[in-house]
Amino acid sequence: MRDQRKTKAQLVEELAHLRQRVAELEAENKAAPTSGTARARSGPADPIRMATTDTDITCRQGEENLHIELALQRLRNVILQMESEADWEQVVQNFHKELKAWVCFNACSINIIDLQAGTLISHAVGPRKGVHQNIRKTVEPDLLKALATAMENGRPWYRPNRRDPLFAARIPPEINAVVDVPFLGGTVAINSTQENAFTKRDMEIVEKFAQVISQAYRRLEDLRALAETEKRFQQAQKLEAVGQLAGGVAHDFNNLLTIISGYSQMLLLNLGDNHSAREEVKEIYTASQRGSALVRQLLAFSRRQVLHPEVLDLNALIADWEKMLHRLLSEDITLELKRSPFLSPVLADEGQLQQVLMNLAVNARDAMPDGGQLVIETMDVELKEGHVREGVAVTAGPYVKLMVRDTGMGMDETTRARVFEPFFTTKKAGKGTGLGLSTVYGIVKQSQGYVWVLSEPGQGATFEIYLPRTSEIAPGPASAEPHSSSQGTETILLVEDDDALRSVARRMLTQRGYQVLEASSGQEALRLASQPHDSIHLLLTDLVMPQMNGRELAQTLSAMRPETKVVYMSGYAQGVTDHHGVLAPGTAFLQKPFTLESLSQKVREVLDSS
Repeated sequence: MRDQRKTKAQLVEELAHLRQRVAELEAENKAAPTSGTARARSGPADPIRMATTDTDITCRQGEENLHIELALQRLRNVILQMESEADWEQVVQNFHKELKAWVCFNACSINIIDLQAGTLISHAVGPRKGVHQNIRKTVEPDLLKALATAMENGRPWYRPNRRDPLFAARIPPEINAVVDVPFLGGTVAINSTQENAFTKRDMEIVEKFAQVISQAYRRLEDLRALAETEKRFQQAQKLEAVGQLAGGVAHDFNNLLTIISGYSQMLLLNLGDNHSAREEVKEIYTASQRGSALVRQLLAFSRRQVLHPEVLDLNALIADWEKMLHRLLSEDITLELKRSPFLSPVLADEGQLQQVLMNLAVNARDAMPDGGQLVIETMDVELKEGHVREGVAVTAGPYVKLMVRDTGMGMDETTRARVFEPFFTTKKAGKGTGLGLSTVYGIVKQSQGYVWVLSEPGQGATFEIYLPRTSEIAPGPASAEPHSSSQGTETILLVEDDDALRSVARRMLTQRGYQVLEASSGQEALRLASQPHDSIHLLLTDLVMPQMNGRELAQTLSAMRPETKVVYMSGYAQGVTDHHGVLAPGTAFLQKPFTLESLSQKVREVLDSS
C-alpha cells in the first residue's frame, strides 16, 4: 500500500506540472500571431523577435502532446484503482473515451489474444453508452499468424483499404481501414469507414495508449491470479472444515454402528438356520456394514484413517488389480495401461491405494455410459521448488505420478471446483453417495501427495496423483499365513464410556472364551487393576473418554502392571498416530465399528505377540 500511495502522489505532482506547462503554452499561443509573419519591435529600431507559422505549429503540437500525456495519466489512475477483474470494464470505457478525443475512428477494441489456443477476446464499448461487450472467437490461422508477427515485432499492422486479402473477407463491408497496434497481451484495434483513414500521427498516438494498456493487462493478470489463489484457499478451508465435521460425525456414528453390528452378529450366532427372524437380522447386519463403509469413506476424506504404509511397486499393484478393473468397467470401455519401465517405489498404504484407483475407475465408467477408453499411466516426475498448481504450492522433490484419464462427458468449471467435496454428485438420486472422489482426495492428502483434475465439457477428465517417491526397495509378494485361532481364556480389562457399546464388546469377548473385567472410565479401570488379580493380560480401552483418555490410562496402568498389553479402540486414531495417520511403533489399534471377527483377531494377535 505504501508503494501505491507514493505512485499516486507522484502522479498528482506530475499532473500539476503538466497543467502548468499547458497553461504557459496556451498563454504564449494567444500572444503569437496565428498565421503569416510578424515582427515585434521595441520601437523604431530593428526587430527583436520574429514569429512564424513554424513557431505556431510547434506550439500547438507541444500543447497536444501535453494534453495526450494528461489523458494517459488519467487512464493510469484508473488502472491503479483496479481492485478486481470487474474493474477492467472501467479501464476499457475510459480508454475508449480518452483515445476518441485524439483519434477519429468508427470502432475500437482491446483484443486479448491467446496465440497457443488461437483465440481472441474482444473488449469493446458497445453501441449503447456504458455497455461493455466481451466476445471470444477463434482466429483463422493466417490471420493469427499476421497478428503474432505484429505482436512479435511490436509495430502496428495497418490495412488502409480492402485490397488486403486478410481484410476483405473478415470485415463488414462498410469498414474500409483497420489498424492493429500491439500491446503486451494482444492488440488495440481501430477501424474506419474511410480508406487511408489513419495517419502516422494517429498510429503514434494509439501506440502510446497501447503502452498504457500493457500496464492494465499486467494488473488484470495479477488480479486474476490473486482471485484464483483466494478461491483455491477458500476451497481448501471449506474442505478442511467439512473434513473436521465429517470426522466428528464419524466418531459418534461408529459407536452406534458397532452396537448395531455387534448385537446383530450375536443374534445370528444364537438363531437357528430356520428361525423366522434370521433373514431380518441378516438385513440389519448387512445395513450396518454398508454404514461402516460410508463412515470409512468419511474418515478417509477427513484424513483420520489409520494408515499402514509400506514400500510399494505401483506398477506391480496395477498389474495385480487389472482383472478387478476389467470387472468394474463395462464391456464397451477399453482399458489401456501405460506403466513406466523404470518406476520408483512409493511409501503408502496398499489398501488405500487400491481404493483410490477403484474409485477413479468407477467414476470414469459412470462418465462413459456409451463406452470409451480408460488410460492408467505411471511415471517418475520431479516437482521443482516454487511449483504452484491451482493456487497450491507443492513441496519440491521426486514423485511418482499416477494419471487416470477417460474419454467421458467431462466437467464444467462449477463441477470441477466441487468434485472433491463429500456428498457432491451429479448422478441421479440413489445412483451414488458422492463420497468416491472425496475419498480419493483424503487418501492422497493423508499420504502426503497431491491430486488435481483437468477437464472440460465433452473432453473427458484426467486425474493426476503425485505420491512422494522413496529410496527403499519394494519387497516381493508376501506368502499367505493362516490366522491363528481367535479363541482364548485370558483376562481382559475392557474400558468404554458408552454403556451399550461396552456391553456388546463384553459379550463378544466372553463368546470367544475370555474373562472380562469392565469399567466405564479410566479411574474405575485403575481401581479394578489395583485389586488383587492373578493377571490382567490385556487392556482394551477406548481412546476418547472424559477426564482420563485411553493413552493416559495405559501409561498409568503400565506402571502398575507392566506385563499388561494394550489395544486402543476408536472411531479414528487421533492421539495414537502422527499427523499423517501412521501408528506409533508398537501401538495396537482396533478401528470402530468392529465386528466379532475383527475384535477377536486383534485381541488374539496382540496377546500372541512377543
